[in-house]
Amino acid sequence: MRARDNVWGALAIGMLMTGTAPGCEAVKESFDGVAAPLKEPELPNCSKVLTCCANLSSDSILGPFVASSCESIMSPTDLAITNYQATKLRIQQNTSTSAQTKAELIAELRTTTQETLEPACRCLVDETVGNVSLDGFLSPKDCEVVVTSGALPAGKQCDDVTDGVLNPSSN
Repeated sequence: MRARDNVWGALAIGMLMTGTAPGCEAVKESFDGVAAPLKEPELPNCSKVLTCCANLSSDSILGPFVASSCESIMSPTDLAITNYQATKLRIQQNTSTSAQTKAELIAELRTTTQETLEPACRCLVDETVGNVSLDGFLSPKDCEVVVTSGALPAGKQCDDVTDGVLNPSSN
């Protein structure tokens, strides 16, 4: 069963238990505003996984229903961003490498990461917590996919790329 199915099933049960009419206005109010700063601007969809889950998990109505999906995607996504940032920092701090070589290595790291992790993260946002909507109220800005980043490689589908984030040891 895909993570998206878990979210929708949990939301359906939650809507039945809590009723949608009074809760929807509270959800809408909690979603108004601007998007949180990205943890890593070069990986905007990976950052959106974290901020979207944080927003939805802290919401008194939606939190219990997205908790399991967020648990399964937040930790590996956070680790992927942390590893990217640590690798970039190691390159920048390498005193035996020229500035030009550092720039080339960082550009290569950015390109590789944006071609592998960012499509996976875009899929995670798009197919899981980014789909949360109750009674026509859209999810918060933090849950909107960044369409200018993370396009799927030719011939690939989301199921083909998400293992790069969720199960990095399988690569």
